Amino acid sequence: MPIPRILKETRFDAVEADEEEIGGSVTYEIEVGSRKFEVRAFDDEPGGATISKPGDAHTLPEARDLIDFIVSVIGREIIQVYSSADGRYRTIDTQKLELKKY
Repeated sequence: MPIPRILKETRFDAVEADEEEIGGSVTYEIEVGSRKFEVRAFDDEPGGATISKPGDAHTLPEARDLIDFIVSVIGREIIQVYSSADGRYRTIDTQKLELKKY
């Protein structure tokens, strides 16, 4: 069982764009075994995180370890991943590792 670890953590502070404030975020580069993942956590989405790379993260063998790490170490329990079926980010059921149906 590979042990996930944070390779890089980058903070982006809030900025103003066209008089609208865009909240800050933290981007994590997380390694699980030999595979690397990019995870973003936005300040204005408490409890939420998005796995932005790779696009098929929830289908990979390392998914269970990655999700458990995000929940227990980063403290985010609402996790989104890219759904190639409809081309958008969807919330994943962290227990079943399945995309939630709406």
